[in-house]
Amino acid sequence: MSPSLSIFYGAVINPKTLTCYEALPNCLLLVGPSGNIEWIEKHVELHAVHDVLAQKGCIDIDIVELQPGQFLLPGFIDTHIHPPQFPSMARPPLAVISDPFIWKLTNYLRISYMPMRAFIGKCNIDRSDVPSYVERSAEASIRDTKAIISHVRSLSPQGETHHTSHLVQPILTPRFALSCTPKLLNLLGELASSDPSLHIQTHIAENRSEVEEVHKCFPNSPHYAGVYDHFGLLRSNTILAHGVWLKDAEVKLIKERNAGISHCPTSNFNLTSGVAAIGAYLDHGVKVGLGTDVSGGYSPSILNCIQNASIASKVLAIQAEDLEPDPSPTTFANRPLSVDTLLYLATLGGAEVCDLDQRVGSFERGKSFDALLVDTRTSTGAPGLWFPEEYAAETDEDALRGLLERFLFGGDDRNISRVYVQGRFIGDLAFIVYWGIFLLGYDTGIAGGVVSQPPFQREFGLRNPDGTKNEERTNHVSSLVVSVLQAGAFFGALGSAPASSKFGRKPTLLVFTLVFSLGAILATAARDHEHHGLELIYAGRVVSGLGIGGISAVAPAFVSECAPKEVRGRVTGLFQVTVSPLLPFVIIPVEGIELFHYNVVGPNVWRIPFGVQLLPAGIVLFGLFTVKESPRYLTSIGRTAEAAQVLAYLRKVPVESEVVMHEMAEIQVQADEERTANLGAGFWMALKAQGGGVRFGIGSVIFLLQQWSGQNSVGYYGPQIFESIGFTGTKNSLLASGVYGIVKVLATIVFIFLLVESLGRRLPLIISSLGMGSLFIAIGAILKAYPPVSTTPLLAPDLPPPAAAATAMAMLLYLLGSPAGHLRLGDLPDAHETLWDGGSQCIAVVLDFIPETKGRSLEDMDIIFGAVTAEERAAHIAAREERVAPREREHGIPIVCDEIDGPESRSMSSLMPKV
Repeated sequence: MSPSLSIFYGAVINPKTLTCYEALPNCLLLVGPSGNIEWIEKHVELHAVHDVLAQKGCIDIDIVELQPGQFLLPGFIDTHIHPPQFPSMARPPLAVISDPFIWKLTNYLRISYMPMRAFIGKCNIDRSDVPSYVERSAEASIRDTKAIISHVRSLSPQGETHHTSHLVQPILTPRFALSCTPKLLNLLGELASSDPSLHIQTHIAENRSEVEEVHKCFPNSPHYAGVYDHFGLLRSNTILAHGVWLKDAEVKLIKERNAGISHCPTSNFNLTSGVAAIGAYLDHGVKVGLGTDVSGGYSPSILNCIQNASIASKVLAIQAEDLEPDPSPTTFANRPLSVDTLLYLATLGGAEVCDLDQRVGSFERGKSFDALLVDTRTSTGAPGLWFPEEYAAETDEDALRGLLERFLFGGDDRNISRVYVQGRFIGDLAFIVYWGIFLLGYDTGIAGGVVSQPPFQREFGLRNPDGTKNEERTNHVSSLVVSVLQAGAFFGALGSAPASSKFGRKPTLLVFTLVFSLGAILATAARDHEHHGLELIYAGRVVSGLGIGGISAVAPAFVSECAPKEVRGRVTGLFQVTVSPLLPFVIIPVEGIELFHYNVVGPNVWRIPFGVQLLPAGIVLFGLFTVKESPRYLTSIGRTAEAAQVLAYLRKVPVESEVVMHEMAEIQVQADEERTANLGAGFWMALKAQGGGVRFGIGSVIFLLQQWSGQNSVGYYGPQIFESIGFTGTKNSLLASGVYGIVKVLATIVFIFLLVESLGRRLPLIISSLGMGSLFIAIGAILKAYPPVSTTPLLAPDLPPPAAAATAMAMLLYLLGSPAGHLRLGDLPDAHETLWDGGSQCIAVVLDFIPETKGRSLEDMDIIFGAVTAEERAAHIAAREERVAPREREHGIPIVCDEIDGPESRSMSSLMPKV
């Protein structure tokens, strides 16, 4: 949501210094359209809010009023993290260092603009004990670094005119001194000197052996920090990760250069690196922030980092018990860090380390509104913060300080209700959930590409003694790799419905994502034929199929239940937009490895493609913790107050608005009708309910014909299919599959974003079905008249090339057929006889049975399919609305439910005394 004028009223925590923060129970602040804080009033009683706003000319602006137990906190700042290492998080210490597969993933991390604040850098490495880690040359490393800097700076969103104001900025990243030759460090120093605004990040003194090796490699430097200083890489916008074993001279130099240290206690404990003397660094005036160092650190949470930073300081304090402590209250060495200090390190201290303290880190006029809305109430479900609700209702300063301490040491992500970056509320359910659908497209499309690779065929005995491909064996393995995934998906989808009904959409997606990840790990871990690698791949595909089946069944339902009816078709259609890129995307890890100058052999031929899918799985897994449960599910289990809260959150309107009130009434009425209709129906309720049989039948037949007509086989066997019609060689067949996939993506995007909400669902389905039926016949006719020559890669010169002609028709087929359900080219030897059946038969189903649903809510489906009449439904909704808080309605205050227990966005009039 783009920022406009926003007013927040309630409790605010604001860090000021290392030893002091403000606890403001009644704070009023305004965030302007640019996302910056325009003014703050720190002590405003509720009865005075109206007068203060009137004085400042803020009339008829919605107010986000925090509830007791909630408070605003400046956004946490993670000063050191390795995104490509997320798949290895929580693995045994140092596993990431010894696993080249994780390093390969770095090459597939794509950068795009998102409403998040970040520094993005490419590791510079031209020296390593592992040859595959090393870049081609120092010059190549610099050239690639400049390209990434240029790309990141090109990601400016509309309205930002200078790269230093971008949320996403580039950063120089020499991995550490040992990974760079003096030549590369010198070139990096020259690049940094030419651009003072360019930030720098690297490691320093993480463990003792590293320090010793640096002294051997750079004997002319007095110490580790001196190496960076010599090459001009130590300055005010340099971030130095760890600093566990720094000498006093290094600390003084870092202070002189005004560089900052990223304290990573979770990682330092996990890797047994040591305990950094952060208190001593603070005494020297060095800037210090906190970093998770994933995956050296086992958690991406800054809360975990705060807790470990506290423990680390206490460890040092215990070791120094025999020393006489300095009585000065501003001394930090050999003392446990206070809550004031820990909060500062996680917020304003991190901003200082990143040289961003003039923009973020605290709430001040002119700074960006980067904030967390923290909810410490028991209703959040975080077990570490359970206490009587009346305690959370206390609003004085001491109580607020207590809530902060409880959150820092007992809270988790469930207590972070909302996140704001530059005034923008961050959160997108469809984006997060549909990454799970991406797994369906990727995993189904990857099989053909992997099996077609010659190294895979050699490793698993799919080649004849003379080196030629064994067609029978290859087809058998390819079919099994595909079919076992489908078998697992069948049972996953079958079990997803009862699971999501009983436990909810969000927990079900979490479990199925974990199941999928397990399967991906099994397939990735496979080695070769002698080590039963093929069996492990089969097992991994079955387990992955279980996860994919559950995800692909629950995700569209979850999104459609949360989407507004005006755009439900478009939002739900993102399902297919997410699946459609499978063909062009699969080519990248399967064949495009050579574009990154890697000569991949052996198990990495399938480990990299199978392993890449862990990245979107990780996005789903962590992203699900930021989204809300479906309001329709919450209503179905009687949690109507929470459902109304979630609905208001999704619609971006006050919870008391007529929009929320009416939609909640529709949802509750439909839920009541469903309960009544399904009493005693048991397992067969979908068929026995009035109108249910028709819906079940239409859905089943449409999907049956979709599979029969069969788009999926191009995804499964694309390279083999295109090879069979004349594209000789693995690369050519993969390329043809990719071109087909690109057309598929473009056609789907055009339909979803331009046509689905204007033409509706039924008309495009009819048009595309007619197009498919016609073009299937054309493809079959081409292949019948000009069959490809199977004995030689060269076609007879007097015949038109069937590959080109058939492919052209396939492209046109998808352009016309995209809206209709995505069909398959089928088994090409018999294509001319069978391919037209599915498309033409879909037409009959569309014409005879399918109604138009454009602009209709999910609850309206009961009316469309005859479960209830429109008059009956309208009467039920009116009765429900009349039962909702009649006394409040008399005074013009619409209340949806008996209880609203979250942060409310309300107009200024709602703060006035009520009659």
